[in-house]
Amino acid sequence: MAEPIKLHISGQNFQEFRDSLDDFAKNQLPFAVSKALTQSAVDARNYTRDQMRNIFDRPRSFTLNSMLISSATKTKLEARVYYDMWASKGTPAGEYLSPNAFGTTRPAKRSEQLLRSRGVLKSNEFIIPSAAAPQDKYGNVRTSEIIKILSALQAAFDTTTWSKKKGRVKSGAEYFVSYSLSGTRRINAQTKKGKAIYRKTSSGVQPMFFVTDQPPQYEAIFNFEELVSSRFRAVINSNFNGAFAYAMSTAKLKK
Repeated sequence: MAEPIKLHISGQNFQEFRDSLDDFAKNQLPFAVSKALTQSAVDARNYTRDQMRNIFDRPRSFTLNSMLISSATKTKLEARVYYDMWASKGTPAGEYLSPNAFGTTRPAKRSEQLLRSRGVLKSNEFIIPSAAAPQDKYGNVRTSEIIKILSALQAAFDTTTWSKKKGRVKSGAEYFVSYSLSGTRRINAQTKKGKAIYRKTSSGVQPMFFVTDQPPQYEAIFNFEELVSSRFRAVINSNFNGAFAYAMSTAKLKK
């Protein structure tokens, strides 16, 4: 399980400021602090989203919109900026972003888990897309292509057409797995075995994914905590001043 990406932002030390207020103003302070914390969390999230567009190549809307806010309240002076670790379909953004945030190895994707469960991949093997793999507008391998591969290799359904001995699926299938092809050299630079998932084309065959037993390693290029906390520090004072002034003005009107 990947480490969750989240950051808790608690209320600052307002004790000295609180001591200088009269009773009326003290009653408005928790409201002002909660509003300031929540607004600062929103500002930090929006800033981090903007930075992600520079850090990553064409991040998907799902990735950007999966960054969530937990608002502060008068009784709980804490706001939270985080990535949800759950998704109804596919891999949660918080899971696939964690390697970029912490500089760790990438966990197995669901497609890899399915291929492992069917014996297409070994328990320690991963797939890496080749340049021939069709990409969507975000630079990722098209989901439709992955679904076709899983279906052809019977990783989503049954295993009747998979042969460990031959490394192929039934005759006529568009995709197959092989360790080597006649006349092909150095199929996969990342593994000596040269194992890959191929697609048949009218002109021959093309490797769609290379197979490696080396877990993909990611650099820590997305410093989520620093991006969020730096923006929070930059806006908290102005947000608090505005929130406190608003709290005082509306409280006086109701008095």
